[in-house]
Amino acid sequence: MSTLVRRSRILRRLLGDRIGFAGFLLALMFLAAFAETVGVSMVLPLISTLAGIPVGAGRFAEWLEAFRGMMPAGFELEAILAILAAAFLVKGLLLTATHALSDYFALSLRDGWSTRIFEHYMTARFDAMQREKQGELIHNLTIEPYRAARGMALLLETVNRAIMALVLTGVLLLTSWAATFAVALSAGSLFYFSRRWSFRYAMRFGRLHQELHQEVNALGAEAIAGGLEVRLFGAMARVRDQLGLRLKRHTREEALFRASRELPVQTSEFMVIFVLVIALIALKNVLGLEPATFAASLGFFLFVSQRLMTNFMMLLTQRMKLISYLPSLQLVDATLQDAPVRERTNGVPFAGLDGDIAFRGVTFAYEPGRDVLRGVNLTIPRNRITALIGPSGSGKSTIADLLLGLLSPQAGSIRLGSHAIEEFSLSSLRAGIGYVSQEPMIFNASVRDTIRFGVPGADDAAIQAAARAAHADSFIERLPQGYDTVVGDRGATLSGGERQRLALARVILRKPAVYVFDEATSALDPESEALVRDSIRSLAADATVLVIAHRPSAVADAHVVYRIGADGARQVGLAEVGT
Repeated sequence: MSTLVRRSRILRRLLGDRIGFAGFLLALMFLAAFAETVGVSMVLPLISTLAGIPVGAGRFAEWLEAFRGMMPAGFELEAILAILAAAFLVKGLLLTATHALSDYFALSLRDGWSTRIFEHYMTARFDAMQREKQGELIHNLTIEPYRAARGMALLLETVNRAIMALVLTGVLLLTSWAATFAVALSAGSLFYFSRRWSFRYAMRFGRLHQELHQEVNALGAEAIAGGLEVRLFGAMARVRDQLGLRLKRHTREEALFRASRELPVQTSEFMVIFVLVIALIALKNVLGLEPATFAASLGFFLFVSQRLMTNFMMLLTQRMKLISYLPSLQLVDATLQDAPVRERTNGVPFAGLDGDIAFRGVTFAYEPGRDVLRGVNLTIPRNRITALIGPSGSGKSTIADLLLGLLSPQAGSIRLGSHAIEEFSLSSLRAGIGYVSQEPMIFNASVRDTIRFGVPGADDAAIQAAARAAHADSFIERLPQGYDTVVGDRGATLSGGERQRLALARVILRKPAVYVFDEATSALDPESEALVRDSIRSLAADATVLVIAHRPSAVADAHVVYRIGADGARQVGLAEVGT
């Protein structure tokens, strides 16, 4: 498959159902080009009328002379100026509309791409996404679609410039085909000999730009998320230097690329003079015309040539910039076309447990040959508290992830009552299982919005009831604005125990059939732990509870305890928990 065909297919895929909109924009561009043709054509009779000299020789000059003869006697100049002004006004209005609609068109594509990439990330396998750099994912979600959209807008602008250049070339051909041929030969040679170098250089810059920005975002995201460790380990200077090295390289490459793009534009005046010299030589030596006979045509030719060369030089510049956006367009297309192993979306609704949860012969490995769980058998009784204990890395949290449908076992089965877990839709399954981790994610929102995060339509009575059940109401009432208090990014204004109780209230509001507490009390002080444990005991009256913990105190209320280890899951008594 040729490169052109492959890129055309990428373009069609990225445009999707907006190809019609793109066609409408092209139609506006052609109308603007027609208005430009009319306006530019009026310059030659204008020069002739003002200077009192002949329009010139050739069929085009004859047409214009006939057109001028159709104007009211004594008002030729006024009529020409009126047509000239109207044509350029219409062109200006059309181009204004085209540019605005082009930006709207490109950014609306960005909106769709970013939304689809977000859905792609949210529906891809959880374990696969966990292995990706978060900074790069955020960059690919926000920056790359924007750059790709700017590339689309630039493509439309390039097409517009190309249309204008073709129209102006046509006008010049009608004026003097010999001079136009000489000019076109010079401009074509310039493009031919520079096209390969400019493509390679612009493509290399685009890829380097993408790579450096991904690295900077990944490094910055990790450094900010691990700000405490950066401070405590005295790593600020090292991380700063790594960021600075990449930013300086980007600055240097950006400056060089800007210089390469600016060169054609800044030499346009020279090219206009060059065009004038070629035109004079062609008209005098090739066609044998005396300067007095083509003075008006020469002035017109110079005027049109200046506009043509400006468009041509801008085409060279925009081509380089457009090529530099190709890596972004390719990345967005590849991300949208990629077919990851997605989470399942079908299945019956999970309406609650009609029996116990059973793991039978469950084996799971994040990497081939390195089993985290092997042949695990355990039963989580309905409406009871079941605890999982064991050393770090034994697979306790993996069992929770399997139950939540975030992972799928390589062997064995998981049943929720009379149904296999695969029978349920993941959305309903997760709505029916409340999960509280050791470090729950608290978003930067008010207490009220934080609690109703999973139930957006919940009223204040339900929110307050959930807060009371989580023993969170007491500290919420002491906050400056109560339930309207904004808790800050990741709940920065709250203590660890307060964040945990707020996260528990958020889960309780959903009224799940199953609760999973994954080391939910391991980092809490004794008072906060006692409050969370009291909430767990209350929840167990109407729901099934799974507690994953290290502390003996955290599992003291459990009805069933399993020790997870290399030999699988072994049921133990409470007396063995502390051993």
